[in-house]
Amino acid sequence: MKKEELDLYIRVYDKVEENLKELREEIIHKKYMNHNFLYNREDIAIVYKLPRNSGKPFSDWTQGKDNITSEEVKIAFEKGEFDLNTYVATSYCFELSWLFFRLKDIFGEHGVVEAPYNDHEFFGNLSHTANNYINSTRSNSISYLEKLLLSVHEEAYSWMKEARNALPIDED
Repeated sequence: MKKEELDLYIRVYDKVEENLKELREEIIHKKYMNHNFLYNREDIAIVYKLPRNSGKPFSDWTQGKDNITSEEVKIAFEKGEFDLNTYVATSYCFELSWLFFRLKDIFGEHGVVEAPYNDHEFFGNLSHTANNYINSTRSNSISYLEKLLLSVHEEAYSWMKEARNALPIDED
């Protein structure tokens, strides 16, 4: 990578980092209040509770199965044995959706989720972080909400740092 190109990427990551720091302050100052849209993109749905017909994730359904035919997949999907969506179910679905929309704005504005990762992987990691926090901690307090949002924010921040550190430097 040429120096000019590298400098451009570094400036983009600096701007994303600045935006993420501002977003952290928005979380702390509860700017997520009164958000009334649910996130449902990149095969990820943030919901209040799981839909009745949601099956296990496709990767879990295929575990231990060899040579699955497309017909078997079609039949299993129609029966609801697996789901192509990743769900994040929480009573704070609107607040968490706010964060996902804000992260989509920040990373999408600069095209950062395009390289080296894509939207699906990035938001998939964020949804897994949210689910891990939700499954490990049971509470309905405001401090729980803030910690949930901050854990997802921290994952996005770590992702940005990792992507920035992966930039190739050309010695020419």
